[in-house]
Amino acid sequence: MSELLTTNQVKELLNVTNMTLYEWRKRDKIPFIQVGRTIRYRRSDIREILNGFNTKKNVQEKTQDARHQ
Repeated sequence: MSELLTTNQVKELLNVTNMTLYEWRKRDKIPFIQVGRTIRYRRSDIREILNGFNTKKNVQEKTQDARHQ
């Protein structure tokens, strides 16, 4: 089972605000678990998001490099 992270931990990992996480949850852009008023995120889900950020960033950088050549 994947480790569960708090909102503060996820904010730091993704470098986003509470409002951004709230909006992402509201729009189903980030998976989360809610029990009562407690919200947690699976580390494996956050890792996938981070990998997606890195992949998109690499593609954007390569595209920009190709344009400047």
